[in-house]
Amino acid sequence: MQGTGIQWCDDTVNPTMGCDGCELWGAQRKSCYAGVLHERKGGKHPGFAPSFERVTRFAGRMAKAVLMIAAIRGDSVKFTGEIRARCR
Repeated sequence: MQGTGIQWCDDTVNPTMGCDGCELWGAQRKSCYAGVLHERKGGKHPGFAPSFERVTRFAGRMAKAVLMIAAIRGDSVKFTGEIRARCR
């Protein structure tokens, strides 16, 4: 992981990507930062969903984040079936 000097940026994980519509993203208006970025990179770069107009869940992102944070803290983590099911 590459550090940015911005703590929340280095430690943030998004298990979903996309939007099912809001005042910033719809047929009449497309002024959402995430939507504009997604239109540029979506479907072409890893980590971006095929379409911003539909919420996509990324299985395993939360589990990977938990493991990464645990490793940084020196903790050990054991996943149960319940946690895995919630990450899908």
